[in-house]
Amino acid sequence: MSDSRATNASKVLSVFYGCLAFGFVLIAQELGGLLQAGLSILGMTGGPLLGVFTLGMLFPWSNSEGATLGLIASQSFMLWLGIGTHFAKLGGHIVFLPLPFRADGCPPNVTLTIPEAKVGTE
Repeated sequence: MSDSRATNASKVLSVFYGCLAFGFVLIAQELGGLLQAGLSILGMTGGPLLGVFTLGMLFPWSNSEGATLGLIASQSFMLWLGIGTHFAKLGGHIVFLPLPFRADGCPPNVTLTIPEAKVGTE
């Protein structure tokens, strides 16, 4: 690849990833907690990367075109699922009910003691 073509490719990639990061910021501000936002973004991006690394480790006959196509397809699908789930939660189509936090019927807190064994006293 020539220097001018490599420069243009890096400029296009930096603009693309800058827009992608800006989009993630707009999505993250609506997600609520920082931990939930981080885990959501990690899940949407980490899964496809794990898939490409696993493909490279387990299938030595795979090529770069197939890996790139698989990465783009899986990344698109994961973004569709993640962003769609977020908007479905905002629209009230998905509701997560809190689990009950009750201790009715649980046994009382008991400490068990084990008697000491007598060694060598036969």
